Amino acid sequence: MAFTVRLKSLIPLMCVVLFYNNTEAVESRKNLTVVVLVPWTGAWPIGKRMAPAAAVAIDDINNNDALLPDYHLDFVWKDTGCSAREGMDVTMELYEELRTDLRVIIGPGCDAVCGPIGVLAASWNVPVVSWGCASSHLSNKDEYPTFARTVGPFAKTGALFVSLLKHFGWSRAAILASTQQVWQTTSLAIKLALEDDGIAVAFFQSFDPGYAQMSERERAMHHDALETAKTKARILIFCANGGDVREMLLMAADLGIVNGDYVFVVINFAPDAILGENTWMGQDGRDEEAKRVFNGLLNVHVHTPLLDDWERLEREVRYRMAGPPFDRGMQRYEKVDVYAAMLYDAVMLYALALDDALNEGESETNGVRVAQLMTDRTFDGIAGMVSIDEYGDRSPNYVIQNLKGDRFEDIANFATANKSLEMRDVDIVWAGGKTSPPIDSPECGWDNDLCEDDSYQIALGAVGSAVTFLAVATTVIFFWYRKCMVERNLNNQSLWIIDYADIIIPEHPLGHSTTTQGSTGSRVGLGSKSMSKSVGGHTHSSTGSGTTDTNIFHTIRSGKTIVGKYKGSWVAMKKIEREKLVITRKHLTEFKQMRDLLHENVNIFVGACIYPPRIYLITTFCSKGSLQDVLENDSIQIDNNFKMSFAMDIAKGMAFLHGTVIASHGRLKSSNCVVDSRWVVKVTDYGMGDFKCDQDESAFESEHARFTDMFWTAPELLRCATNGNYGSQKGDVYGYGIILAEIALRSGPYSAQSVLDPKGIIQAVKFGQEPVYRPFLPPDSCLHEMHRLMESCWAEMPDRRPSFASVISWLKKMNGGKLMSVVDNMFSMMEKYASNLEELVQERTSQLDEEKRKTDELLYRMIPVFVANKLKLGETIAPQTFESVTVYFSDIVGFTKLSAASSPLQVVDFLNDLYTLFDGVIERYDVYKVETIGDAYMVASGLPEMNGNRHVSEIATMALELLSSLKNFTIRHLPKKQLQLRCGFHTGAVVAGVVGLKMPRYCLFGDTVNTASRMESSGLALRIHVSWSSYVLLLDMGTFIMEKRGEVTMKGKGAVTTYWLHGRSDMHFDLPDVELAAPLEEHEFK
Repeated sequence: MAFTVRLKSLIPLMCVVLFYNNTEAVESRKNLTVVVLVPWTGAWPIGKRMAPAAAVAIDDINNNDALLPDYHLDFVWKDTGCSAREGMDVTMELYEELRTDLRVIIGPGCDAVCGPIGVLAASWNVPVVSWGCASSHLSNKDEYPTFARTVGPFAKTGALFVSLLKHFGWSRAAILASTQQVWQTTSLAIKLALEDDGIAVAFFQSFDPGYAQMSERERAMHHDALETAKTKARILIFCANGGDVREMLLMAADLGIVNGDYVFVVINFAPDAILGENTWMGQDGRDEEAKRVFNGLLNVHVHTPLLDDWERLEREVRYRMAGPPFDRGMQRYEKVDVYAAMLYDAVMLYALALDDALNEGESETNGVRVAQLMTDRTFDGIAGMVSIDEYGDRSPNYVIQNLKGDRFEDIANFATANKSLEMRDVDIVWAGGKTSPPIDSPECGWDNDLCEDDSYQIALGAVGSAVTFLAVATTVIFFWYRKCMVERNLNNQSLWIIDYADIIIPEHPLGHSTTTQGSTGSRVGLGSKSMSKSVGGHTHSSTGSGTTDTNIFHTIRSGKTIVGKYKGSWVAMKKIEREKLVITRKHLTEFKQMRDLLHENVNIFVGACIYPPRIYLITTFCSKGSLQDVLENDSIQIDNNFKMSFAMDIAKGMAFLHGTVIASHGRLKSSNCVVDSRWVVKVTDYGMGDFKCDQDESAFESEHARFTDMFWTAPELLRCATNGNYGSQKGDVYGYGIILAEIALRSGPYSAQSVLDPKGIIQAVKFGQEPVYRPFLPPDSCLHEMHRLMESCWAEMPDRRPSFASVISWLKKMNGGKLMSVVDNMFSMMEKYASNLEELVQERTSQLDEEKRKTDELLYRMIPVFVANKLKLGETIAPQTFESVTVYFSDIVGFTKLSAASSPLQVVDFLNDLYTLFDGVIERYDVYKVETIGDAYMVASGLPEMNGNRHVSEIATMALELLSSLKNFTIRHLPKKQLQLRCGFHTGAVVAGVVGLKMPRYCLFGDTVNTASRMESSGLALRIHVSWSSYVLLLDMGTFIMEKRGEVTMKGKGAVTTYWLHGRSDMHFDLPDVELAAPLEEHEFK
């Protein structure tokens, strides 16, 4: 008995010891933070039905001593909103917060977010394990080396659709797909799978997603597409998000095809999307109708398991959803989504791979190795066996669901591994409420060919057959004769083969200005107009005058192009880098096609040298060089008429090429547009795609040059692994749009965007981010209509770009209905010169006018223009009252002490440097510099021209930039001293007028001026002091960041409430650190 009592007394002590040991063990583990990304809001808010699964997985890992025993996992989660922009923002916030502690990203779930985050994570060497992204391009390990997922790409559903259609005996279908990348790749995979198995895809159409805010015209195009589809097939497969499926099915109801004769199949449809408020469609009043038309829908979805572990996960997700950090209770009718299992397995997949990596001796920082260990492995997931292939993709099982009323019922299971479809013993409700499967064609067939014809039709067919036979026989004979003639011309190689020895390539001393023509690599960089070096190392420029012999005789070595003389004419010779060449029939066809082309705006093909190592394509030489050279030459004056004629010439040349057998250029850029002596632009370096292939790519000096040469390549061609030398017509239109930007800017297409290098620019264009990355043009660089044309030409979707025929019509409309050429422009200029001949003769008068202009310009800098004009006319300037202006003052704290420590010359130089800097800043704002007295600087806005209430924001933003400019300002004779500028401004009424006759000054009067001066003199160094009246106006604008200073005693005002201005929420100003401000004892308050 005593022993028992003693044992009971020891039990609490033993518990304390065990608890202490366990706590010590946990605390000795290394912390590892798991970042979880889920869409809680946005187009697919599935996070509200599965997010806590990550927490369940992490707890299971922490409680498993055999898995990562030396680590303790915790997590943070963020909402991506199913948006690339939101997803990037939250990921960058986490990266800034965690930095080197960022080890893994679980998620995202939306394809729009996975792409950019996958690229970022690869650059950070951080693994990404997605639980929901299904786009096929994410399987590319060259672009996404650290990416894996616990779902399979939707493109793997092709076999499922084949099995489904075969089960019901359907041999014909139509596919309508959203232009979003995930649905494009999915729909194409389904199409190929069906066609490979003998099932016809009678109609295949893409449409823009609804969130893109389409016009009524585009929506009508969607309606027309569906109307066409109903005449082609009865099995309609929609590859799109929920809102777009809802729109299409409501259109189907409007067309009367939700009647049991048609089948509608979708992928991964969320039932929430039946209600308009849960989609981009909003409250459209058709929810009840949508519930009716969705009844009978077939939906392909990830298989939902029926296992004990899954049931445990469901309970845990529901329980944890109600607590932190999610704090959202789930309703009884809400189901835990099957993607909870995918999220759980994603966390577990990372933990298993990291455990293997650590056992190999690797660190958790080696994201690439951890990602490699996720591939080619199988493990027990929460809902069954998980198999990850060599691309990091899961091979999932699917279920086909039938929507009955407001719930989905599983009707079939599909095993991806053995491609087997298992139908369940349940009744299927089809669209329109029917219970029997529809047939896939009308009773008489789509062409009415299954119904018998009468005798008249048979007789008519016999006569028609006889006539057809005679016509075919005649046609065959004609084309046989024609083919013989073509073969004869094709084999006549003397028409185009040129002996290299017959070309005279003159030598000339270096140093003469030359022009480039059709170089392989473009010389346009990110900077503005500059003298560029070609691959050969010579400096190139263009002259505005006619070509001289010294220019002509100089050898042009631009990339692979030189100039020579053949049969008395100058020719351009493009080098083809091939070690050997065997002329094939395809080459002969290409040469004949090139010889047959003749158009004013297409450079003439002369012939070719075909014997290695001197393999050249020979074209006519154009003396002005390439369009790129002409645009970059500042000595050539190019007005809008010239620019318009350049654009028109290229468009006409390309329209002609697109109408020939060559069909597309493939390499259209400014360096492949040449200018002849008459200033006519011609397209060159076209065609011969097979002849030019397999070249040595060493022509580019560097990666910078290689990516610069891609500026004109369309995004869809950049995404292709191989697009050869052929390109596409829509790709040519894209390149033309970039050329228009060059013509407008007279510099490289991305010269105004120096943030990214060429490689970064190409990546931004290739990934198709929103908004799309394109050249930036200042508003005054070209006509508004021309800018609209550029945007249309470089549209992201190829089918939204115009044809060159439409471009010509557009340019003609901009030019008043005329097709103006450069020759017309030259005649117009000659007429102008003739009409102004008298002025040119009166040189003295011109000089006088110039001096007068300089005098006026100096006067206008001292007083406003309208005041100066009235004074010149001898008129009296009446004072003017302005009811609302903002007046700014600034001075330098400690200026008296600084002046005493400096020589007078040093003070003058210092103030000149400072005010030159300030004057450059205020040029960018709608303000008027009133005066400078010593170290005081006075500016006003809202006069002499009134600008509403905009004056206060102009002064506030100007003050922020003036203060920010001090970061880069140095006092020459005191380089280590921080300039102590203090600023203040006030808003109110003033009277403005001119004072004096000898040196007239435009002065401001009123209490507003005194108050503004007090705001400055009662402020502090490196701060901006704001009055109450200015604060109220700035507060209404909503973008300015301000702080209440409190009450300040001012002379003549008493105690007034004032504020500090710290910045703008929509702009970034790098302001000096206030800790560098002068102490209070150095301030002089007035």
